[in-house]
Amino acid sequence: MLNIFKTKPTIQPEIITNKLIVQQLCQPDIDFSNLPKGIDNVHIDVHISPNFTKLTAALIIDLLEERTSIKRRFNDKPSSKVCSKLDDFNSSYSQILTATIHNSKENKRIDHVQLFQIATIKFILTTVQSSLLELMQNLRAKTTKNSDNKLELSERITWINRNKNNLLHQVNSELFAQLLWVEMSPVGKLRESLLGLAWTI
Repeated sequence: MLNIFKTKPTIQPEIITNKLIVQQLCQPDIDFSNLPKGIDNVHIDVHISPNFTKLTAALIIDLLEERTSIKRRFNDKPSSKVCSKLDDFNSSYSQILTATIHNSKENKRIDHVQLFQIATIKFILTTVQSSLLELMQNLRAKTTKNSDNKLELSERITWINRNKNNLLHQVNSELFAQLLWVEMSPVGKLRESLLGLAWTI
């Protein structure tokens, strides 16, 4: 990953330039070779809190509903209802990460923290993708049943098809922003004090 910082422009006679300093971020080693394989003997099975996954799945559905509606597509803030769920998501992730850090300290398994972080990221990415697919299927089904809103539904489907990549990026970014907020909070200092590392995935 790269971190780009913009410095003050250097001014010369009739020439104005902006210098960019590219700084390499810490890339922690990730080695899961010592972890037991899952039921397929290939992948590593990870159990994430059912409450967290249920909360996250519901939040993703609400974000997709809002970000595909005419009122709240890309520029507007989420509704107060969704903002409240984002706060709950933030709090839930923070609690689980804190517990994982303490357990890793007791078991002397730093890789468990990394595994949890990567599993959470994968869960978010796959759930956003599958939830968008389900939303599209539901909208198409409604167009065959509801003649009153058929034009509006068709417009919504067309917009989603045209903006699918941006939509996925938008929803994923809103969720990852909450993860980053937790990583940069006192939880990061806790991890450094217990494990000697303050990295984030």
